[in-house]
Amino acid sequence: MSSYGQLLRAFQQHQSDPLSKSGASFLNRFVKTLPFIAGLTWCHLQPAQADEQRYISIRNTDTVWTPGNTCVYQFRLDNGGSGTGFGQLNVSLRLKDKAGKTLAQDVMEVGPFGESDATRSQDAFLEHECVEGVSAVEILKVTELHAGHQTDLPLSIFDPQHYQPLSVSVAVN
Repeated sequence: MSSYGQLLRAFQQHQSDPLSKSGASFLNRFVKTLPFIAGLTWCHLQPAQADEQRYISIRNTDTVWTPGNTCVYQFRLDNGGSGTGFGQLNVSLRLKDKAGKTLAQDVMEVGPFGESDATRSQDAFLEHECVEGVSAVEILKVTELHAGHQTDLPLSIFDPQHYQPLSVSVAVN
């Protein structure tokens, strides 16, 4: 019989005969099962804590126009080398102008990354019909495919980075 079953049976015996010596027995069994109960509680809390400890640095590294009026927005995602990887991600993004008006919205697919230092970062691309005046990208939602199930991740895992490329010049002789 499981420890939980033993605990329940002892409690029921105690309830049916409160004047007997089973009270001490019940308390003794309860104290013995405390580590088991604590272990179960810890196991159930781990996934929630794991999501909060996961981290993704994200930055837009390039925007390229391609024939057919398609713009490709390139992003670099990096988990900081934590070794806590991510499965396939679907990141819902909103393209906005300087006034904060939504110009477009789409989903960017990101391949799995971050299981090791060698795979800590991943480039991802959002292809969308070009719209004029895009000056910001807003992350709306992120889901992760894990063990065949889609799971919503907290947006707090993202650390947006403002990327500014180096200026390039040509030397004058």
